[in-house]
Amino acid sequence: MQNNRRTKVGPLHIFLSYSTKDKKFAGELKTSLEKYGMKLFLAHDDISPTLKWQEVILKNLRSCDIVIPIFTKNFHESLWTDQECGIALGLKKVILPLRCDLDPYGFIAHFQGQQGKGLNIEKLREEILRTLSTIKKLKGRFSKMILSQFAASENFFQSINLSKAILIIDRFSARDLNSLLRIAIANNQIHNCVIASGHLNRIMSANETRVNSLLLKKFRILTGRKSYVY
Repeated sequence: MQNNRRTKVGPLHIFLSYSTKDKKFAGELKTSLEKYGMKLFLAHDDISPTLKWQEVILKNLRSCDIVIPIFTKNFHESLWTDQECGIALGLKKVILPLRCDLDPYGFIAHFQGQQGKGLNIEKLREEILRTLSTIKKLKGRFSKMILSQFAASENFFQSINLSKAILIIDRFSARDLNSLLRIAIANNQIHNCVIASGHLNRIMSANETRVNSLLLKKFRILTGRKSYVY
């Protein structure tokens, strides 16, 4: 992989609010989303028994960017989940309820939420990424985070996963589209990867009038494609 000079963007911090009965599901969701540059806080994983857990929870609620309450049938049984949501509202955090068995209730009932019932972790991750990319308060930073992670791809597996995320989002400015081209040209784990470069060619074919023609030509020479149309 060739070096690039793009500045690394810090992760979006997500606080998962959930019943400990759902810790396996929460852990799987954390693992899946952290592949895309996000940092997730799970109380049962991230709090040492020697620490005052209430203080740690409050600290992470204050510092997070997004709170995702996981509304399963167990959610309301917890002594703390409703309080975590209340604190998040008071702090004016972005809240994305995940509707598994229940709809959001109380003061967050007006949040539409993300449907989670019946979705596997991969599909759920895609839907969460798509939703986060549309939130105005996060959109610019979210796009920059994905681009930063893409630029740092160290193997084909990473470049494929991140190019899938880019396909899902597909809400980039012209400046970001040109950045995508520069990233792909500089990183041989992207332009030498048939699947990842194919995903980018699909995006570029739909945005040819918005990107630098010389960059696009260089990218297509590297990838051996004149165009990529579905």
